[in-house]
Parts: sequence; structure tokens; C-alpha cells
Amino acid sequence: MKRFGYVMLLLSFGVSVFGEEASPFRLEEKGREMVVLKDGDQPVWEFAYRIKELPELTFGSRQRFASAGWFHPVYGLHGETLTSSMAEKYHMHHHGIWSSFMNIFVREADGKITSYNTWMDHTRLKKDFIAWEKKEATPEYYRFTVHLGWFRCRYGENPLVPVPEENYLDEKLTVTTYAVEQDPKFGKCRKMDFEYSWTPTKYEMRLAGDKAGKRAFASLAMRFAVVADGLKPRIFNEKGQIPEDDSYLPCEWVDYVYPFQGKDKPESGVAIYPDKENLPSEGWAIRHYGLVSTGWPNLDGYTIQPGQTVTLKYRMVIHENVPPREEEKPAENKK
Repeated sequence: MKRFGYVMLLLSFGVSVFGEEASPFRLEEKGREMVVLKDGDQPVWEFAYRIKELPELTFGSRQRFASAGWFHPVYGLHGETLTSSMAEKYHMHHHGIWSSFMNIFVREADGKITSYNTWMDHTRLKKDFIAWEKKEATPEYYRFTVHLGWFRCRYGENPLVPVPEENYLDEKLTVTTYAVEQDPKFGKCRKMDFEYSWTPTKYEMRLAGDKAGKRAFASLAMRFAVVADGLKPRIFNEKGQIPEDDSYLPCEWVDYVYPFQGKDKPESGVAIYPDKENLPSEGWAIRHYGLVSTGWPNLDGYTIQPGQTVTLKYRMVIHENVPPREEEKPAENKK
């Protein structure tokens, strides 16, 4: 009975009863802001779970502090880096795999509507850590759930350092990272499942993309590590190869294919699939320089009341072999 009670206690805290030796996955701390997931000796990804200072930016800018909740670097099956962070001057807010919204409109207590561009690092509404809710390692996968909050920040004695004050939007993020497997479509691959839940804590909020610019800069996005060697990625959706950039392209899924291991090396790819039960995305932002944004909650946005929760799910497939495609010819991708 004592042993049974001990196992039940472990389960109640979300701890794997397989024991550490049974799982190849290890989660290790890296400073006060990051954790690293390893599969055996190979790193899989790093995750920033707190507001992170970016030492690469030495000039006096509030953009030096990125909101929490992003993955970089994310590694391929051979240890190659798939993601980039702060790739160019005008894209300092791109951080690997991250979630944010071009606009969050908040109806304050006095009825005034305030807009925050959480797509950018210098927003006053920054995501920060509240608590870990689950960490679970098994032989087949590693899963964590983290509780984050979108906090309205003030700037105190140091005008560059954000001080989180009031939490406007609760975020629960559950990520499941699977062991490498053989898939009938993708060959050797690693799958990752993302589940985001957002709940306003106090005020009515409208999550939205960029209506003025008609750009699907919202929700889940990924910035790829495209090297400056003149090679252009091949990007596919269900209609075929996407020949040109598009700011609001209807897609059921997107597969980004590139020789991430370097010039004259084999291609690999990352395919992104929203769950079929997701709220529909009318269009994705596709950039051949290395950006894929899944687009929800669309240009007009989605309004959520205090206490109401909206949940989105995505699957990513990091694959080694580029599947043979009938869609090699460019598709018209008519809207």
C-alpha cells in the first residue's frame, strides 16, 4: 500500500513514474530564463520561460527585453539549427518559435480601448513566467505545461527595464516533444504538439492581426535559420509550391524546406499543421527570407471576455527527407 500511495503521489504532481533512467529526455536549466531539452546527449530546443534580456543589443532600447515563451534554438535531426532570433535590423522581435499578436485591444475599466502591439519586443504588454504546472518524461515523449501571463509593465528607475505589474491575459502553454520516429509520409522525423490557451483576467480583449496592412502577423509564428548563401527555400501548402511571398495566404498547412545543414547538403523541412478543430485561420503570412505565421485570429480579430478561454493546437513535424511531391510545379494559390 505504501508503494501504491507513493506512485499515486507522483502522478498527482505530474511526474513520470517510469523513472529518469527510462526516458531519454532531460530538461536542464540554463541561467534564470532558459531551459534546454535534451534527447540523450543531443539538444532538441531551448525555451525562454521568463522575460529575457538580449545582450546582443547594447544600445539604449526597450527592445532589449523580449517577452517570455519562445523557443530558440530549435535543432534538426542532425543537430543543425532550424531557427534564428533577431535575424535582421527590422526583425529583432523574431525569436525562433513564438506566439504573439500584431494588436491586442484592451477595453479598460473606464471604457477606453488601448492597443498593444505584442508582436514587437518594445511593447508594454509583455509575457512573463508565473509557474510550471507539469513536467513529464516518458520513453516516448517529453511534455510540459507552463503558466504565463501577459503583464502590463511599468518602467521604474531604469527606463529600459520592464517591471511586470498587472496580468491582463493568462496563457497556458502545453508542449509535447516526441522521440524521433519513422513516419509513412515524412520518413525520419520528430513531432511536436503545441497547445495554447488564452484567458483574459479582468478586461475584454480583442486579439487581432494587422488589418491596416492586411498582414497575418499573429498567433503562432516561426523564424527559420536561412543562411546567406543565395539558396532559396521551397515552401509548400496543400495547393503546391508557394512561389512568392504572401501576407494573407489561405493555407491548411505549410511545409518549409531548406538545406539547413549547409550548402550542398540534403534538404530537410518543418511542416506546420493546425488542429482541424482550431478556430479557422483565413490567411498565413509567408516570407521566403524565413518567416511563417499561422495567421489566427485574422485581420478583424477575435474578442474574448474576462474568464472566457480560447484554445489553439498545432503540430510541427521536423523531418529529414523531403517527401516526393506531385506539387513541385508552382501553384496558383488563388484566394
